[in-house]
Amino acid sequence: MRRRPRQPLDAHELADASVSAALTFSLIAVGRVLAAGTFAQVLATLVFATLASRRRGRVSAVATLSAVLLGLLLGGINPVIQASVAGLFGWCGGVALRNRWGWLKSVGFAVVFGWPVVAGFTLLALWTFGDIRELSLENASNSWSGVSRILSSIGLGFLARRGDDLVEPAIEHWYIAAPLVQLGITVGYALIVKRVGGVIADRVTSALGPPAGGVGSFGAVQSTPETGAGNEHPQPIPLAVRNAELRHHSGAVLLSDVNLDLAPGEFVGLAGPNGVGKTTLMRGLAGIGDLPGLTRAGSAGLGHHGGTALVGQRPETQVLGMTVLDDLRWRRHEPGDKGAVTLDDATRARLAAALASVGLEGYEDRYTEDLSGGELQRLALAGALLSEPRLVLSDESTAMLDPEAREEVMGLLRSIASSGAAVVHASHHRDELDLTDRLVGLGGGKRMTTRRPDRALRTPGSLAVTVRDLSFVHSPGTPWEHRVLNKVSFEVRRSELTLVTGSNGSGKTTLALLLAGILQPTEGEIVRHGVEPGIAFQHARLQLLRSTVGAEVGSLAGMVPSDRRVAEWMTRLGLDPGELMHRRVDALSGGQQRRVLLAGLLARGSSLLILDEPLAGLDTQGADRLLDILDQVVALGTSVVVVSHDPSWGRDRADRVVQLVDGTLITLERGGRP
Repeated sequence: MRRRPRQPLDAHELADASVSAALTFSLIAVGRVLAAGTFAQVLATLVFATLASRRRGRVSAVATLSAVLLGLLLGGINPVIQASVAGLFGWCGGVALRNRWGWLKSVGFAVVFGWPVVAGFTLLALWTFGDIRELSLENASNSWSGVSRILSSIGLGFLARRGDDLVEPAIEHWYIAAPLVQLGITVGYALIVKRVGGVIADRVTSALGPPAGGVGSFGAVQSTPETGAGNEHPQPIPLAVRNAELRHHSGAVLLSDVNLDLAPGEFVGLAGPNGVGKTTLMRGLAGIGDLPGLTRAGSAGLGHHGGTALVGQRPETQVLGMTVLDDLRWRRHEPGDKGAVTLDDATRARLAAALASVGLEGYEDRYTEDLSGGELQRLALAGALLSEPRLVLSDESTAMLDPEAREEVMGLLRSIASSGAAVVHASHHRDELDLTDRLVGLGGGKRMTTRRPDRALRTPGSLAVTVRDLSFVHSPGTPWEHRVLNKVSFEVRRSELTLVTGSNGSGKTTLALLLAGILQPTEGEIVRHGVEPGIAFQHARLQLLRSTVGAEVGSLAGMVPSDRRVAEWMTRLGLDPGELMHRRVDALSGGQQRRVLLAGLLARGSSLLILDEPLAGLDTQGADRLLDILDQVVALGTSVVVVSHDPSWGRDRADRVVQLVDGTLITLERGGRP
C-alpha cells in the first residue's frame, strides 16, 4: 500500500480548507448571537467531518487552524475552543466516514484519538486557572439547582434527589467527573457524525464525485491511476458508451439506450431539447457520477494535465480568482504543478496567450467580479484549456456569448480537435452544430418543429421608463475604476418590446440591473412612470427558492399554487402542470428552470419585465416559444426589455432596438415589427 509523497496543499485543497474555516466561523458567530453555541458547534463539526472525509489530514489541520484564528476575532476563549473541538471531532468522524467504518469502530476511533486531547486540555485548564475552575463549577451547580427545582415542582422529586446525590460529589471530585463528561460528549459527537455526517458526505460525493485518491489507513490518500507517478496523461479516450440509461440525480429516467463512440481528433456535436439529458451525459463522460455502459482507454483525469476538461453552463462556478490572472495561476497547467504557478515572464506570456485565444486579450488585471457573463464563460474556457486536455466537454459553453465570440470559440474548439483531442460540444445553435464532424441527437430522433404566430400591428402605449444620460462606474475614485455605461439615453413605452443588444462586456447586464432598480446610476437618471419592474437574471436557479415547481411559481406570483393562473402561465410556457406541478425544482433542466421563473414573474403581472439573456440554455423550440409568450405579454400592456448578445433573435418582433458598444449607445432604431 503505497502512499502519495508528502506535498504542499494544492489550489483545490486550499479552497476547501478556506471555505470550511469561513463556514465554521460564520456558524460560531451566529451561535453566539442566537445563544445556541452548542448547536453551532455540532454543525461546525459536520463541516469538518465532510472535509476530512474527502481530503488529506493536513487539509483539516489548516482549516482548523484558520477557524481558530478567525475565532480570535470574536473575542474571548470560547470561539477558539469551539473551533478546536469541532476540528478535532470532525477529523475523527471524517476519517471514519472515509474508511466506511461501522458504529463501534467509529466511536472507538473518536474515543482513542479525540477524547484524550479534549479531556486533557479540560483538566489542564481547570487545574491551572483557579478562577475559571471555580466559575465553571459554580455554574454547573447553579444549573443543576434550577433543573432540580423544576423536577420537584412537576412531581419528579425522586429524580431531583438522585441527581443531587450524583452532582454534589461530581463537583467535589471534578478531576474525575470532567473526563467522564468529556467521554460522553465524545461518544455523542461520534454518533452524530456517523448518522448525519454520513448522509451529508454521500450527497457531496453524489454531486462532486468520489474524493481524490484511494483510502488508506486513517484516510491517507494513496496513489491511483489519476494521481500516481507516471500517469500525468490519463488518456481518457477513446471511449464507448453502450446501451446506457441517463438518469437525473433525482432518479428519474431521462433517456434510455444511449450509444456513443468517441475517438481522438473527433469534434462531436450534441443536440436535444431541454431536459433530455445532455448535461447528465456530459457529467458521466467527465467521470462525475455513474454512467453504466461506459468504457474508456484510461482514467477520466478530470482537471488533470492531459486529462478531461469540462466547461459548463455556469461559468461563475469555475472562476475562483479575484483577478483574471490570479484565476489562471491557481490551476494546474503542467504535470506536477501544485498550487499557484510561479509568475515569471514565460508563464505570464503563456497565460496572456490563453486569454487572447478566447478573446480576452489585455484582461490580465481585470477583477473577475466586474466581468460580464460572457466574459466569465470565456475565462472558464481559457482556464480549462491550459491543462492541454485530451477530452474537452463543452456543455453549452457558448450560451452567453455574442455571435462574434461564439464564432471565435467554435474555431478554438475545432483547432483543439485538430490537435488530436476529442471535443464534445452541446448547443442549441444550429449553426454551431453544423460545424462539428458528427451530430449526436438526443430525444429519440424526433424532429422539432415550430410555428410563428401571425404578427399584428400594435400601437405603443404611454411612457413607461425614461433613461437620461445614464452612466455607471465600477469602483469609482480608485485605481480600478472602470466605466461600464456612458451617457445612455432612450425611452421604454408600454405595450412595447425593447431589445438591448451588444457584444459581451458592452454593459447590457449593468443596464438591466439599473432598469430594475438593483443598481443606482453613477450619473444621470432613470424615471419609472408608474411601472413595477420584475427581472429574470441570466441564471434562473439563483432566483428559485422553493422546493417544487408549483410552490415556486405561486410564491413568485404571490398566490397559492392551486390558483388557476399558476397552471395557466405554466401551460403558456410549455410546462405541463399535471406533470411538473409537484416536481422538485432541482430535477429540472436549466431551460425548464428559466421557464418556471418567467411563469412566476408573468403570473405576478409585472408591468415592466426585464429579461437578462433569456436564451441561455434554451433550445430552438424554447426560444421561439419565448418570443410567442412575449408577444402575448406585450399585447396585455406590459413593457418588456430583453437583453441579449444575439442581435438576430427577436429583432423582427421588437418595437425598438438599443445597441451598446463599450458602454455607449451606438444605435437606437425601430425593430422589424411592421
